[in-house]
Amino acid sequence: MKKLFLYWKRHVYKFFWAWVYVLFPAPQIRRWLLLSKAQSVGVDVQYQLGFDVFGNGKVYIGDRVNLFDLFINAVEADVRIGDDSFFGHRVMLLTGTHDYKKLGFERQTAISGNSIQIGAGVWVGSGAIVLGGVQIGDHSVIAAGAVVAHDIPSGVIAGGIPAKVIKNLN
Repeated sequence: MKKLFLYWKRHVYKFFWAWVYVLFPAPQIRRWLLLSKAQSVGVDVQYQLGFDVFGNGKVYIGDRVNLFDLFINAVEADVRIGDDSFFGHRVMLLTGTHDYKKLGFERQTAISGNSIQIGAGVWVGSGAIVLGGVQIGDHSVIAAGAVVAHDIPSGVIAGGIPAKVIKNLN
């Protein structure tokens, strides 16, 4: 019964959030909506209606960040996004993981998480996935469709599955 209530609560919230976003385009109201999903939000943060945060972790967003329709699954861990970073469409930041050794329903509820840190000036291409426990260094570029499973140093282009450094930008 509790899971059913939480499911309906989440969908009613998303419905309400979408209507307020569309009907009240004033920057102050959109900032208030964003603060309902994130712990702290910098100035001049841009996002689209598809932006969503799920989970009990905290999300910290820097200044002048473009989120588009980013999905943040902040389960059991925090996500920090540095100033001047931007994300392509349908990017996912996934902190949570399930214990694959468990079986059945127990696998669904055995969840742990690792924080994600994205540096300043990072560009994450469309369709990329960043997994928990990862740090992406300042001014790096993550190629579209990449799966980032390990730390990425500053000032590089990384891509592939799993993402590897392709080129140094310095």
